[in-house]
Amino acid sequence: TLLIGVVIIVVGFQLILSSIGKIITPMRVEYDAIALAVLGASIAVKLFMGVFYLVRGKKLGSDMLRAASLDSFSDVAVTSGLLVAVVVNLFVAYPLEDIVGLLISLFIVFGGVKLLLSTVGRLLGRGVDPDTEKRLRAIILGGDLVVGVHDLRVHDYGPNRKLASAHAEFEGDVSVREAHAVLDALEHKAYEETGVELVLHCDPIETDDVTLN
Repeated sequence: TLLIGVVIIVVGFQLILSSIGKIITPMRVEYDAIALAVLGASIAVKLFMGVFYLVRGKKLGSDMLRAASLDSFSDVAVTSGLLVAVVVNLFVAYPLEDIVGLLISLFIVFGGVKLLLSTVGRLLGRGVDPDTEKRLRAIILGGDLVVGVHDLRVHDYGPNRKLASAHAEFEGDVSVREAHAVLDALEHKAYEETGVELVLHCDPIETDDVTLN
C-alpha cells in the first residue's frame, strides 16, 4: 500500500509537470472515433476495477485493495477529464485537455498523500477505536480474581494485526499459578471477541495495608 501511494504521487507530479508544459506551449491534438472509443472502454474497465477493489477492500479490511481502487479511480478521472476536454474542444479553439489534466493531477497527488499518511500511521501502529478499548477493559475486569486494570495500550497495524498489553491487578495473596490461569483465559477471550492479541501482566496489590491507601 505504501509503494502504491508513492507511485500515485510520483505519477501525479509527472502529470502536473507535463500539463504545465503543454499549457505554456499549447498543441492541438486531433482524435478520431477509434481513439475516443478506446478512451470510453478504458473508463468502463477501470471504473469496474475501482469499484471491485473498493468493495473487496472494505470487506477484507485491506488497505492494499483500497489503494488499488484509488489507483483505478485516478485513471478514471484522468481519462474522463481527457474525454470531456476532447468533446469540448470540438467547440472551443484552445486545447482544454491540458488545463483539465492539471486539475486532475492535483487531485491525484492529494489522494496519494492522504493514502500515504494513512499507511504510515498503520506501519507505526495507530490507536484503535474507543469501543475496542472499552471492550478490552471490560473483558479484563470481568476476569476471576481481577480487581483492577491499568496501562492498557492498543496498537493497530492493519487487518488481523492488532496488539495490546495491560496490567491486571490481583490481591497480593493470589498465587502465581492462579493468576496465570486467569490471565491466559482472558487473553484467549480477548482475541476471540475483538481480534486483538492481548498480553497481560500480573500486578499484585495490597488492599488491606492501610499504609498504602
